[in-house]
Amino acid sequence: VGLSLKAHPISFHRDHLDELKVTPIDQLELRRNNQHLRVAGIVTLRQRPATAKGIMFVTLEDETGSANLIVKPSIRERYYKITRSSQSWVAHGKLERRSGVTHVLVNRIEDLTETVGRLKLKPRNFR
Repeated sequence: VGLSLKAHPISFHRDHLDELKVTPIDQLELRRNNQHLRVAGIVTLRQRPATAKGIMFVTLEDETGSANLIVKPSIRERYYKITRSSQSWVAHGKLERRSGVTHVLVNRIEDLTETVGRLKLKPRNFR
């Protein structure tokens, strides 16, 4: 996304995120299917294919890896400003595993941009 750092921006906030019970992305494989959890990171990809009936697919990256998020239209509309322009999120949702693919079905989103700070990111947005 156009960054070159000694450490990932999210790593500087891990202690605070741990207090909020945010799961590091590399720990998702250790969690139960259908478990409710939180993940946080930088949005590296937003995609809303015409064939997906309004569903938004998001890739979220923290210092440990990246996670696939699924944001249904009702959630996208409820958190429109965040889903449209925020550079970093805390996503609340349910962990789902299907056909060997792990993703988080999002039911709530918090803007993490002010905490992480404004970064000059170049997320890939596809419509």
